[in-house]
Amino acid sequence: MHLVRPLRLVRVLGAVTAAVLLGTIGLAPRANADDGWAQEPVASSEASGQACARLMFVGVRGSGEDPGYGRTITEIRDRIGAMTDIEDDVRQVWLDYPAVALSDFTTDQLEDLLFSSDDASEGYRASVLSGVDELQRLLADEGGRCPSEKVLLVGYSQGAEVVTRTLSVDPLGDRLLGAVLAGNPAHFEGQHVTEDDSTSSESAYGMTAALEYLRTSGVSAGSTRDAQVQGMIAALFAMYDGDVDATDMAGALAENHLDLDDSLTSRVHSVCMAGDMICDAVPTLTRILSSQTTFDQERERARPLHSNYSSVMPLTMNWLEAALKRLALEPEPSPTPSPGGGTTGWWIWVVAGGGVLLVVAGAAIVSHRRGRPAKPGKTAVDDGDASASETHQP
Repeated sequence: MHLVRPLRLVRVLGAVTAAVLLGTIGLAPRANADDGWAQEPVASSEASGQACARLMFVGVRGSGEDPGYGRTITEIRDRIGAMTDIEDDVRQVWLDYPAVALSDFTTDQLEDLLFSSDDASEGYRASVLSGVDELQRLLADEGGRCPSEKVLLVGYSQGAEVVTRTLSVDPLGDRLLGAVLAGNPAHFEGQHVTEDDSTSSESAYGMTAALEYLRTSGVSAGSTRDAQVQGMIAALFAMYDGDVDATDMAGALAENHLDLDDSLTSRVHSVCMAGDMICDAVPTLTRILSSQTTFDQERERARPLHSNYSSVMPLTMNWLEAALKRLALEPEPSPTPSPGGGTTGWWIWVVAGGGVLLVVAGAAIVSHRRGRPAKPGKTAVDDGDASASETHQP
């Protein structure tokens, strides 16, 4: 197999990442359809203005899609909305983050990804990290305001990576009803997810997971650029052959917050179609690097797969339907907290209780004074006796 020169690896991977890494395969978003949920979707920055609900649905769009859910998340949301029995007790939130398109991704930015442990100052990585920050803020703020509320997260493409990195840091515990990851670039073998609908092999690695592992392998291969490139090539073909050291892979991806706690396995459902160069990237990278095909050919081949996730997850939808039915049978959540914190109306009970105590105390004092003998030279009326006052006629 003929390999490209080491320096060409950077250029080829740059070309692949520029138009492949989640940015240019998706289709244009469409307007949200009627899904039966009473509350309209709002940006995450406006979620605090919504009333708390039994379920908060959060959709995270893919690269280059306009603000809102984007086409794939909208279609998944519509299917979920049609199966829920709690239509009036669901609120919808779309994550307000850049979701940057990668059509202008540069070789310099790729080198930042492959040869530096520092975060890129702009571009795809910065977009993902911005999304993670916003999703973490949303979940923390709304969890404090609505502690009884369950959360359902759905991420597509770049959005799936945002959800993955967020759950890697905070699994949410019992608050998480579930998460759906469609075409996840952070996908890798042993990620502690359920993959009932995936058709990719167990050893499929998404574009982000592959690049992060390549970067780590390059760093460990040596201090010179040539040594690092050779290390990356060796790591790429090890992934292709399924010979990756599981410990090395787990360590590299845990360091980059792509791993998930095993407690999430049954609640995080990932769908990756075989041949989708976003979540199953290694075959694509290998074919391009060995000059068997071109990027344009790979992009056209993958387009129908990557843009069709809303219709290829029947088992995931069955699981979601069962989870929503269980949620509908649960007792009503506790009262909605007030904007200032605490349970709405608690101060009313405190004031009312205080008033009752004052009335009781006053009655006791009057009763005590009625029973006392009057002081010499003073009548009961002079002493403020209420009953004597009542017998006086004008």
